[in-house]
Amino acid sequence: MDFPVGCSDDWQRLDEIRRLVRDTLCAHPAELQNAAAMTASELVENAMKYGEPLPQRDGGRLTVSADDSTITITVENAAAAGERIATLERSIERIHAAKAPEELYLARLQEFGEDSEASGQLGLLRIAFEGRFDIRCAYSEPVLTMTAKRVIS
Repeated sequence: MDFPVGCSDDWQRLDEIRRLVRDTLCAHPAELQNAAAMTASELVENAMKYGEPLPQRDGGRLTVSADDSTITITVENAAAAGERIATLERSIERIHAAKAPEELYLARLQEFGEDSEASGQLGLLRIAFEGRFDIRCAYSEPVLTMTAKRVIS
């Protein structure tokens, strides 16, 4: 599945994206379809919030593929170099370094409960913990590529 993604406030498209991902993975169990739909939705939402249109396009791109052993979800969008990219890379490094992603996820939820001003940085943790996807990013200015992979067991 290859799908254009707007880098704007077109939030209604998220429902369509979740449906398309589930349809694409209809041969797989519902749990896997739902995890992939959530993962795609989180990545697209981040592209909409923080991304910019790719050169020569109106927005970004979502790709979902599956073979016998792996589901891969990729979102590409343009992004300016700087602190946001560095923060993203640090967040992903923390997820990879954690013994268990659920510890980071639960700690972040607790921060929300303790600080009414807290916001953001939960989506990547959801992908790692709830979705059980391995999340990676690559940045080659101006293109940010977010890739989430899950081994099918």
